[in-house]
Amino acid sequence: MRSLFLLQTRALQVAFNDNIMPRIYMNVAPTLTFDLYGLVLKESKQYFRDARAEDFGITIEQLVSHGDARAQNLAAFQALLEDVLKWMAASGESAQYVTGEVPSNADLFLGGVLVFIKRIGGKPEEHDLFKLIDTVGKGRLLKYVGELEHLA
Repeated sequence: MRSLFLLQTRALQVAFNDNIMPRIYMNVAPTLTFDLYGLVLKESKQYFRDARAEDFGITIEQLVSHGDARAQNLAAFQALLEDVLKWMAASGESAQYVTGEVPSNADLFLGGVLVFIKRIGGKPEEHDLFKLIDTVGKGRLLKYVGELEHLA
């Protein structure tokens, strides 16, 4: 079985995860929390609220971005996706994944979040985050999500 954390790509993957993943969480949480809350069973809603308040130190109403704050979150998410494409390009012009031609551990981290956004957000025209995944890189990241979805 092939490792997803190959020795020759470990430094790249660690650097990618350290650079990209904290930024993705900080921009996804404020934008997707209420979408996720709407899917939670009625009897679990209070637990969901309490857990988010404990994790973030604020209520979900305070966490969710609106107006200018939402626009800033979306702009930061777009910049992050553009950075992801730069990381991929650094692995070769035809690189489909972070470390080249085959998925790596870094792809599973990133792909897992992007697949989650797709499953919660629906179609590209229905959610701002998923719309960005569709448009940044002229569909390249949407294809990336499709290729990794079976692993999620």
